[in-house]
Amino acid sequence: MSWLDDWVDAAHPSLVALRRQLHAHPEPGRAEHATTALLVHRLTAAGLSPKVLDGGTGVVCDVGTGSPVVGLRADIDALPLEDLKDVPWRSQRPGLCHACGHDVHTSVVLGAGLALARHGERGRERLERERRQMQRDPDHGGKDNGRELGRCGSSTLRRG
Repeated sequence: MSWLDDWVDAAHPSLVALRRQLHAHPEPGRAEHATTALLVHRLTAAGLSPKVLDGGTGVVCDVGTGSPVVGLRADIDALPLEDLKDVPWRSQRPGLCHACGHDVHTSVVLGAGLALARHGERGRERLERERRQMQRDPDHGGKDNGRELGRCGSSTLRRG
């Protein structure tokens, strides 16, 4: 089992709990203040220095230094829809829910950033090795797909 498998096994319950918390407390676009604060808290607790975007919602956080840079991005807003699921983490805000999957995307990108922050250069080596594999392996998107992965422009978390 690799360091990443070990990290995912350990972090899984926390990331699922985060996703359910986000799902239960959705916020509309440009009003994601609690979501932003939660992300800043989790990133800061991991020893990172997140920056809140102008306007007070959204976060950018660099993980590591150098190049190449790989950008990971997730939207954090919810949709103006009723949450019809009957689960404990159902939306607590009438007429607003994460039917779009942004709660999942946010949890995955946060988890990726936390894993890379914790494992430093080992994370970079694995990310680079996987990127090179994608560039060589036509079954995984071929050469063009690998270049695009390396050039991702907008980011929530950036890994150098």
